[in-house]
Formats: sequence, C-alpha cells, structure tokens
Amino acid sequence: MRKQPDQQAGAPRKLVSEQRAPLSDEEIRALVAEAAYERARKRGFAPGHEFEDWIEAEAQVMTRLGLWD
Repeated sequence: MRKQPDQQAGAPRKLVSEQRAPLSDEEIRALVAEAAYERARKRGFAPGHEFEDWIEAEAQVMTRLGLWD
C-alpha cells in the first residue's frame, strides 16, 4: 500500500482539531453545558454540585479540545 504524501515516514500528522475550523465561544459553552448535564445525570441530579459539575466539565472539554494542557 502506497503512503499518501502527508503520511510519509517522519512527516508530522495534523491533529483532528487542527483540521477543523476553530469552535466559537458559544459552541464551546454548549459542549461544556452538555458535559455538565451528563455529569449531573450520572449522579441522579442530586442538588448542590452544579458548580463542581460545570468546572469539571469545562476542564474535560477544554483538555479534549487541546485548549488546556
């Protein structure tokens, strides 16, 4: 099987996040909100953890997007 030019040995490969247009702040906020909702759902929506859910979801999304180390 022949390698494509961008897949030559030693050639750096682009990350998926580098191949897409950057997300807007609103799109990132929506991803964080969705992740925070999932965290809350998994613990049965017990009250008193909203801030923790949001902070953890934000860290998860930003790390996944490569915006935080």
